[in-house]
Amino acid sequence: MTMEFDLKPLMMTQVSFNGRAKIKIDYNHKTVFLLSYGMHTASYNFVTDEIKIFDLFSATTTRHIKDFVFQITNKECSTKDLQEMIKRTHTREELINATNR
Repeated sequence: MTMEFDLKPLMMTQVSFNGRAKIKIDYNHKTVFLLSYGMHTASYNFVTDEIKIFDLFSATTTRHIKDFVFQITNKECSTKDLQEMIKRTHTREELINATNR
């Protein structure tokens, strides 16, 4: 079973991402996916507490990913932080610690 809805920006003043950033919850795999322009760009497994960044693609997608990570960890991260995390799995705690530099 899955559910999909728009990601609401919390890190910036804009009201929405105009439907270009979506959250897809896959209850069977216990995973939340971020879709930016229809592409899977990041995921969070709420059983293992792991976040995975697939790629940054563009400046807009990077903003989507930053907001997604912020909403999970409550910590802001830089583009450089995200570039270092690409295609590696991190626990939520590791991401929080990585952004505390």
